[in-house]
This record gives sequence, structure tokens and C-alpha cells, in this order.
Amino acid sequence: MENYLFSQHLDPIYSSSTDGLWKNVGKITLSESNSHLPIYSIDYYSPSKSGQNFFACTGSDSCIHIYREVEHAPSDLPAYAKDAFVSGAHFSDINCVRWQPMNGKRLVSCGDDGLIKIWRYEA
Repeated sequence: MENYLFSQHLDPIYSSSTDGLWKNVGKITLSESNSHLPIYSIDYYSPSKSGQNFFACTGSDSCIHIYREVEHAPSDLPAYAKDAFVSGAHFSDINCVRWQPMNGKRLVSCGDDGLIKIWRYEA
């Protein structure tokens, strides 16, 4: 059985401009043991196929976390499941991660170790 990640707090965020009301519909903690560590980068990939939305995030834990949106989740809120985790992806903080925009099968990351790494992702 998958562990779905839902928001626990759905507090609206009011905007002073004319772009309407923003509402927090999801909250994810990357790791129970490292929840105090900062997140430096997040990138969202949404291909045309429904239910195949992903996001990747990185930070000072030197890891890459990939989550996918769960189809037919038992709630009207978006639900995400951890799809992949790369421990020690860099020797130090990871400053940025980006999806290859055309097909979502490649990620690029860069870190304080001075390296740019290209990753192949198989969902």
C-alpha cells in the first residue's frame, strides 16, 4: 500500500492583488529525520498525460527526492507518493534540480561540490 501525502492545514493565503485567492492544498516533509534542513530547489514536470505529474526537490541533505501525483487518490486534494530517492547525490548541498522539459526522463542537478550531474529517471 502506498503512503499518500496530504496537507494537514488548508489555510487560505490572501492576495492583495487581483489574482484571486491562493489556498495551500498540500504539505510534504522530505524526511522525518531531516525535516529541519532547508530545501533549495524544486521543479515540477507535468506532461500531457493525466496523473503523471512529478516534482523533484533538493536541499542541504545532499539528496534528490522525486514525488509523483497519485491518480484516483481517496480525497479531492492532490496526493503525492515518493517515487524515488537518491541518497548522497552530491558530496554537499544541492543547490538546483531541473527536469528536462521535453520528456521528463532526465534531471540535472548542481551542488556545492562544483559538479553538474545528469540523471536518467525511469518512472
